[in-house]
Amino acid sequence: MNEPHLTLRQLSVWLILALTLITLPYVWVAATTPPGQVFTATLINPDDTSVYLSAIRQGREGQWLFAFQFSPEAIGPKFMYSFYLLLGHLSARLGGEALLWFHGARLLSSLFMLLALLAWVRAALPGQPRWQATAWFLAVFGGGLGWLAAITGAPLKQIPELGVSEWGVMMPLMATPHFALGLGLVILYQACLLSAARSGQKRFWGATAVCGCLTGLTYPYMVPALGLITGVYLLVLAGQRRLPFWKLFLGGATVLGPMIPFVFYYGFWAYRDALWALTHVQDNVVPPPSILGLALSLALIGPMALIGAWRWWRDKREILVLVWAVVQIAMLALPVSYSGRFLLALVVPLGTLAAYGLEQVILPWLWQRGSPSFWSRLSSTPYDTIRRLILILTLPSTLLAALFLTQAAAVRPDYPLFLPEADAQAVGWLAAHTSTDDLVLAHYPVGNYLPGQAPARVFLGQSYLTLDMAEKLALVETFWQPETTAVWREQFLAEWGITLVYAGIYEQALAETAVIPPGRLVYDEAGVRIYDVQQ
Repeated sequence: MNEPHLTLRQLSVWLILALTLITLPYVWVAATTPPGQVFTATLINPDDTSVYLSAIRQGREGQWLFAFQFSPEAIGPKFMYSFYLLLGHLSARLGGEALLWFHGARLLSSLFMLLALLAWVRAALPGQPRWQATAWFLAVFGGGLGWLAAITGAPLKQIPELGVSEWGVMMPLMATPHFALGLGLVILYQACLLSAARSGQKRFWGATAVCGCLTGLTYPYMVPALGLITGVYLLVLAGQRRLPFWKLFLGGATVLGPMIPFVFYYGFWAYRDALWALTHVQDNVVPPPSILGLALSLALIGPMALIGAWRWWRDKREILVLVWAVVQIAMLALPVSYSGRFLLALVVPLGTLAAYGLEQVILPWLWQRGSPSFWSRLSSTPYDTIRRLILILTLPSTLLAALFLTQAAAVRPDYPLFLPEADAQAVGWLAAHTSTDDLVLAHYPVGNYLPGQAPARVFLGQSYLTLDMAEKLALVETFWQPETTAVWREQFLAEWGITLVYAGIYEQALAETAVIPPGRLVYDEAGVRIYDVQQ
């Protein structure tokens, strides 16, 4: 590489490969949708998709605050899911279906993230295009030995690189638009912060602050991580460079000040609504991976990163890389229900350190251990061949993750990846005949799918946005039992203010014999019935 920095042209093939890997599973599953089923849009965290589609639909209707539809309790509209609300506003002006905007935004956000990573490796490893390429590759495609555990039958949720959507780079890119965009903004924030500290130029400090604000709008869970990493970094930097306190304060205020409103809003103001606190804190459980799972996923990059960290520290290189890695790893142990979300972007500093360890320590050691004639027999470019072999060893888990998603249609030919056409058509009818005043009683599959399509609220839906989910599931099952009395059903409907009862494929499976709800039959198509029970 003759250029002083890794260029976009040099990365073009790998960019295309990454975008292809995050697109092919969706194309394949959509093309192989089982007869009589409808693809519900996403392959990772599919239960959450209706939340984002609901926000897009609400934005299309002109709203800028997200209205909760997944539980009958009154949770006031909140300033959240702003990215999807914006997509809805854009779709209202430019046209196009919500799913088109969802996946279009996912691909554009993924491209942005991959370019942000290019900016990071150029900032972290200046003047070393080969090292930059290695770091970029390890962050995007590098994996551990999770694939070995997977082929032995270990549950994917226990292997972060194969079953956790916050892990690595490819998993967030294959998941949702805000994961991809949030990851890109976190990386670009760090690149701008590094450039600001190195050059002292105001434009980099300002760019860092903008990235922090956009992260708060897109993926607010990472705002505390950015704040803590920045604070520790500036303190260490002040000690290293003997900076006066006022310079430290000014730099910190410029970067962290714009993020304070997000901390105040989500950390204090929104908590005033006790129901919101239940849905987004107590019930929103995202635990960190187990030590074994983390060890498997870092089995290859981890040792290289440790070697790289030792050499990085000895060579007195830019301390932000070490601070980023150490602080974010430490945050996984915080006693909060969503600490697992702090995995997002962790692979970037680890991949950077792994690349440094590989290029500065491991490759020279391997080269010295073998004679020139031995390595020359391998290739006309033996040194590069050794590097390629090591990088290839990190690929299997990433490729296996894409393969698992591609096989999803065969492995899970029903909900949550798919919904019966009859139910999808009935939900379409509800979209045209309901308002925000309606409350629909339906079993989980339809209850979770409906808010993405219709303005009505549901008795139960997405797991952490439904208050007392287990209790509500039990009530739905009781409602459809033949031995349940008509009086109990009527009192139940009146107590919760339910206006429509949905009787489809999943509801019929709960009843041993036919159960006819009270009320007026308003829809009867393809085995799905809907009853108006307002009276």
